Amino acid sequence: MSIFDRWFQTGSRQREQIALLGKLVFPLGEGQRECIRITLHELVGARVKDEEKLFWYLCAKEAYLQKTDDGEEAAGRRAYAKLAQMHVKDPRDRQVIVALLHLERDLPSLEDFPSPQAVLARSYSEEAAGN
Repeated sequence: MSIFDRWFQTGSRQREQIALLGKLVFPLGEGQRECIRITLHELVGARVKDEEKLFWYLCAKEAYLQKTDDGEEAAGRRAYAKLAQMHVKDPRDRQVIVALLHLERDLPSLEDFPSPQAVLARSYSEEAAGN
């Protein structure tokens, strides 16, 4: 493997890598992505495009999944800190995204995807716990 392989890939190789990344981020497929987008649209109050809210979610998810052995609470703190670092100004918006990460972590199917009301309730419990 050459140092330039990263920049000079065939179109099929690039599509393969994008598909693999999509499976890692949205293991339940495009339906999961759409459910997340709708939930963020409904609950995140920042006046930014849905694509930016989804970007916040993806960056928070990367921080959330960084370590798998340190527990849900530590993962939530990492995601919250990442969102603060990205200048997501409203703490409630950060709490909603972290609550969504907690609730959709090990979903067996899209039918079990949490409702926006469940995400909001979890975000309030996060706030009460001081996270």
